[in-house]
Amino acid sequence: MPATEGPGGRLTLASQPEPFGGMIFCMLPWSAELAGRIDEHVISSELLRDNPLGDPRDRPLLVYTPPGYDDDPGRAYPAVYVIQGYTGHVAMWRNRMAFRQPFPETADAMFARGDAPPAIVVYAAGMLSRSRAARDK
Repeated sequence: MPATEGPGGRLTLASQPEPFGGMIFCMLPWSAELAGRIDEHVISSELLRDNPLGDPRDRPLLVYTPPGYDDDPGRAYPAVYVIQGYTGHVAMWRNRMAFRQPFPETADAMFARGDAPPAIVVYAAGMLSRSRAARDK
């Protein structure tokens, strides 16, 4: 169920189940165990409803929380927003290449080692679902 705008225009998020129940994405070489966790969400905005490009108002987000996040519910964490470049999309953050860790795993390892202060990392979509050229055909 997508999130909606709440009081004061704040956006609320709804968790989405992991694809394939998470079974494939928890096994090497497809992924590695994280010290923190990544939750999948959908954000929905009234501002994107009926936008001129015809793109959907519901957008996927991945939200990383660092190790120890749930231990102190009152603690404030800085948030870092990262976006894929043009034509990129949220699922690409999980892409694996030979001899290279995906960025979320690298960031998680830095937080786990204490090389960076703990932070919430929001992985946002950079790609619109439709292109003007495709829509105008």
